[in-house]
Amino acid sequence: MKHYLGLSHTHKGKSIKLLYLYWEPANWAEIKECRNHREEINEFQNVVSDSPVVLDALSYLELWDTWDSLAEPDWLSEHIVNL
Repeated sequence: MKHYLGLSHTHKGKSIKLLYLYWEPANWAEIKECRNHREEINEFQNVVSDSPVVLDALSYLELWDTWDSLAEPDWLSEHIVNL
């Protein structure tokens, strides 16, 4: 919240993306507090949806899944040694 408010007041008129990155267990859906946390994130995103500061939220698990789905860049394969 404080980062959102700071960015929205410091960079008026500019489009900014703020990423809220958080940890949760793999079985988050079974835990009431984790489900509530996700609901609170969605509510806050709806409240600030008309702001120039776009709030994006990902769990670390979602971030890692996204990275796993990306193709390996050509330059990286040149530097990897199979052990």
